[in-house]
Amino acid sequence: MGSWRRCLPHLALLHAAACTVPATQGGPSARSASGSGDGTATADERLPAFLSGDFSERVARARQLSDERPASLEFHDAPAFARVAEQTAERDGLVPTVVDTGAFQLAFGFALLAKASSPPYAKTQRENLLAFYDRGKHVVHARLDAVSEGGEAELELLIAHELGHALQAQHFVAPNFASLPGEDARLARLALFEGDAMLTMLAYQAQRGFMPLGRRLLMAAGQAGDIATFERASGLGDASEGMSALTRARLEFPYASGLNLVSELYRAGGFALVNRAFERAPASTEQVLHPERYLAGDEPVPVSVPSVPEGYRAVAQGSVGELLTRLALSACVETPVAIRAAEGWGGDAFQIVEKAGLAGLLWATTWDTLEDAREFERAIRELSKSCWAHAQLTARSVFSGPAWVVRQGKNVAVQRGIPPGDAKPLGARLLELPQPRPKARRPFGAVQLRPAPNPAPLAKARQVRGRVVAPQMGVSAAVPAGYVSELSEIVVLAAVPPGGGRIVLTLSGWMVNAESLERLYAEYADGVESELRVPLKLHGDDRRVLTPLGEARMRTWHIADQGLTFQLLVIPMCANTGSLLVALASENDDQERQQHQWLATLARLPERPGALCDVLNP
Repeated sequence: MGSWRRCLPHLALLHAAACTVPATQGGPSARSASGSGDGTATADERLPAFLSGDFSERVARARQLSDERPASLEFHDAPAFARVAEQTAERDGLVPTVVDTGAFQLAFGFALLAKASSPPYAKTQRENLLAFYDRGKHVVHARLDAVSEGGEAELELLIAHELGHALQAQHFVAPNFASLPGEDARLARLALFEGDAMLTMLAYQAQRGFMPLGRRLLMAAGQAGDIATFERASGLGDASEGMSALTRARLEFPYASGLNLVSELYRAGGFALVNRAFERAPASTEQVLHPERYLAGDEPVPVSVPSVPEGYRAVAQGSVGELLTRLALSACVETPVAIRAAEGWGGDAFQIVEKAGLAGLLWATTWDTLEDAREFERAIRELSKSCWAHAQLTARSVFSGPAWVVRQGKNVAVQRGIPPGDAKPLGARLLELPQPRPKARRPFGAVQLRPAPNPAPLAKARQVRGRVVAPQMGVSAAVPAGYVSELSEIVVLAAVPPGGGRIVLTLSGWMVNAESLERLYAEYADGVESELRVPLKLHGDDRRVLTPLGEARMRTWHIADQGLTFQLLVIPMCANTGSLLVALASENDDQERQQHQWLATLARLPERPGALCDVLNP
């Protein structure tokens, strides 16, 4: 399975971290296309720098799965990559499904949403690949020009995504996607695997950016909320002008909706719950679109496939599912109305038939509630009246009979192209095809989704009776004698002239570890040196300092000929999902002692819902 190139930027590229790491053992073995006639050869200096280190190990650590058998990585020139992708698809049996047939697209009106030049789904998918994981050979294949396509930072995330699939192959059983009974089931399973690979990619990115995964997922959800904006930003809108709405939906759904599902599972139960999902994968796009229904055990209602009427022959059969029902309705119904009308989907089955060059559609559906059935009935009548009856000549000549819709309780039967004399008895039979609703069995016990995080903006710092109260940092502190406060996004406590002492408090969203500490110290020292235009001299080793907020790590620098001391304390906050930075600048030993005594006045503000910790780790 490969990351769809044009879908990735919608979700992946905010605060991308592309860092060169030291060469160590444990990274994927990489080969590039520079020394072989077939476009694939041994490693050379043109490979991206991030691959020179323990890249696959970092990805596995971010996903919290062991990587006992690291995948190989092969880079190919564009023609060789296309050949490998084609060969892999043939070997895996990824053949067109019923949704790819003209009969299906004409019967349900998807041709109304297509452009005349729209390329086939499989061709579009392969042409947009920059990398993919080959499960059969345990190899990640990538195009050599991938760096020029999206830059090294995007390629780093893309390879992390594919290594996520390699981890799946070592820990979870994957279905044969080509043999799944229908497109709805295939898309649902794909959503779990692609959503988890997206989660792996974002977990890696969060690790590189020193942030909790929960915060990174919230950022991704914010990006996915405005598809049009990200299409313009990523170039997707221009690159896919000829792509049909059906192809777009099938390509985007496993990534965008799959990530949403897996994100909700992660927030509800961490990686442990995500891992369990592979044992009870979602069975329908409905369960992916509505994670709460998946956790509640809301399984699709079995609906028998309509039988072929006498005198007709079968052309295609299957299930439409919520996603494609929504898309079919949107051909003539406003999108919000189409979404609402499809949301109560309970189950469906269709049969497309043909007789004497004319085609017919028999579609049996069932809905969760009576109101859901009525809503779908209204929408499908509008679709048949406003669109199917005025479709392009091809559709009207093939499906020449009128549409016929009937509802009985929660069941709705739809026919198209069937002569009126046959429609009534056939419709009565369609209404009987839905089976009893399966008893809901929660797949993971009493697991509940967490409420969507929506913390309010934190209040700015203020001074109250000699103390600075800073909700945006989750702390308060005294204003020392002889100091005045300057309050904004940061808190500055400055000694009254002629004193030159200074205390600065600010919040870092970085988690504290050895790597982030070095980065924080280096950025602080560079900032001071840039402002003073004098080099700082490191003084002694880092120290551990006990504060009322917990243990801090402190580094000290001097400017010897000026008698100035600079110190930066880093204090983990909110279970180390961020940190409070306290910078101290003093002119003499007495001032330094006074500032260290001031540290004892630091106090944590009471933790309330929507306060700092909810912002740092939503």
